[in-house]
Amino acid sequence: MDMSVIMRYGDDKTEELCLEVEDYWARVDESDGFDVEGIQAPPGGTPLIHYDFHLPNSRHPDPVLVKLYASAGLHRYNMLEGTNFKLVDVMKFNKLMMHLSPFYITLLAQDPVSRSQQTFQVQVDEHCLSTMDLTVLIARPKAVSTNESVIAQQSFLVEESPEWPSDFNDGKRFYLLRNNDWISLYLQLVLVSHDRMRISDSDLSKLKIVEAVIETKDDMLPPNERLLNAKTAIVYITFKGFTKCRIGDEHTERKTIVRRIFDENI
Repeated sequence: MDMSVIMRYGDDKTEELCLEVEDYWARVDESDGFDVEGIQAPPGGTPLIHYDFHLPNSRHPDPVLVKLYASAGLHRYNMLEGTNFKLVDVMKFNKLMMHLSPFYITLLAQDPVSRSQQTFQVQVDEHCLSTMDLTVLIARPKAVSTNESVIAQQSFLVEESPEWPSDFNDGKRFYLLRNNDWISLYLQLVLVSHDRMRISDSDLSKLKIVEAVIETKDDMLPPNERLLNAKTAIVYITFKGFTKCRIGDEHTERKTIVRRIFDENI
């Protein structure tokens, strides 16, 4: 419940405003925050703001980041279900008018084999500004509710604690990854989370992954392709082609570390 509205009025309006706030969030909860069009917010509160990607001349915050969040949700769903849906279009999203906010994203995705399209809903919660620290709470086809299936959480964050290994020669600890879509997704999320206002799709298209290595504590003996879907993993990415740094140029090799946590018990 958003109680901030109550503090702006006298006691005589407290009960009335409490009821309005409760009614608003009850109606929002009916769609888990995804379909809020037409729901009137109480005055002075902090409601979800609706953004429609398909309206002519529509303006919305963080368009590049929202598309990456949508792709992160599909990535989580694909890992759970063994599918390979690809993002076609972001249709709309809702968020609070705050720096840190949940994103409730409705998107269109396609199965590249059958060519069939399906509408998905993705909820991404941010935990920190200027770094990638987020949780994908919901990733599902639109017709499915959170009450109909167990929704596992998958977290992505920049891992600050492990040091970059001196080498990756230990075949029991590290596995060299082939270039694939989700490595690029992780890298793009790292960069755009750090500077969401300045990085464009054009900037991301110039990135080149030099090397990517996965480390996991799951009970798997490499080389093993199942490592790609390990529930908990650290990914070491070396890349170049990034031109938005003050030091170096597009030929400079840079490094980042991403930790993925996939907890089905949360």
